[in-house]
Amino acid sequence: MFECKMYKFDRQGFFQGEDVTYSDRDIDFVRDYRPPDGYTWTPPPEYDPDTEIPQLVNGEWRIVLTKPTLEEAKAAKLAELAEARWREETGGLTLPDGTVIKTDRESQALLTGAAFSLYVDPTSKIEWKAAGGKWLDLDSRQLLTIAMAVREHVQNCFSRERALSEKVRACESVEEVEGIVWQ
Repeated sequence: MFECKMYKFDRQGFFQGEDVTYSDRDIDFVRDYRPPDGYTWTPPPEYDPDTEIPQLVNGEWRIVLTKPTLEEAKAAKLAELAEARWREETGGLTLPDGTVIKTDRESQALLTGAAFSLYVDPTSKIEWKAAGGKWLDLDSRQLLTIAMAVREHVQNCFSRERALSEKVRACESVEEVEGIVWQ
């Protein structure tokens, strides 16, 4: 039996492994036979499987980095942190009495408007609907307490994102970047 190695690749041309085909006589597989779809007779070049993968492009192997560059890792991490901050910022706030206040952008704007209206008439009462449908009748002190709690919550989210973003920018390796997490 004579054997010949075939090198498998996926639809994007990325190396998947090798297989062996056999013949009962000595033949030149490369010259005499076309490999099956998704295979080539040409072996990929040497590569580091921890950081690289061969890719077949127009019949030629090239090496592609599987790990992002430091700048790519930093950009991805900064986007991840911004998304985490937004989720926490807009995810609501629980007051000490257990009342949950919505903190999505629309609720923040409505709360700011209600708080501002107290400057015009500090004696007015505000009817506010908390998360879950609970109605609150608030005087100016109560409304300002809630507004300040929401503002502090939002500010803490941005401050945390900024601090973590500064850590990301100071990283000198992809591993350091990957070690930074929101929670």
